[in-house]
Amino acid sequence: MNGYLYSINQLLAQKTEINAKYARKLARIERKLSNNKLESEIKTTAEQINQIEKKRLSLTQEYEMVFGRNDEFNLKQLTLKQEKEETVLKRQSLIKERDSLLTEKLNLNNFLTTLDSLPDQLTKFSAKTLTATIDKITVSQTTITYYFYGNEAVKVKVDDIK
Repeated sequence: MNGYLYSINQLLAQKTEINAKYARKLARIERKLSNNKLESEIKTTAEQINQIEKKRLSLTQEYEMVFGRNDEFNLKQLTLKQEKEETVLKRQSLIKERDSLLTEKLNLNNFLTTLDSLPDQLTKFSAKTLTATIDKITVSQTTITYYFYGNEAVKVKVDDIK
């Protein structure tokens, strides 16, 4: 755990710069979420899906009044089906983007809260601090890289922690 203490202390030494950097990231996320463009597009795609369904229903009722084979109906039905599928995929993508931004915002806020609550230097390992600050760790034969939430990383040479 010496590597973690070394890394977290390097991170803590840059607390002011990291706070400023993350504040800018949070501001960008807030702008994306608050300009209502995503929500507006999500709402618009939902309305488009409803309109397509209404067209399909109307087309089906119209077809029931016509006897025999109707290639034009089949083509219209297929076109509307494809249009709906594309719109549903677009809506799902927009929702995923919004949810991703919300998750990133939550992670950054939690990380900043934890970072602000830490002293200027840690002397003892804490599992709570580890899980609140570290997103992932990669280990190679010569280095350990600690990735903090928000993609801030500290690489430690194995020799530095012996």
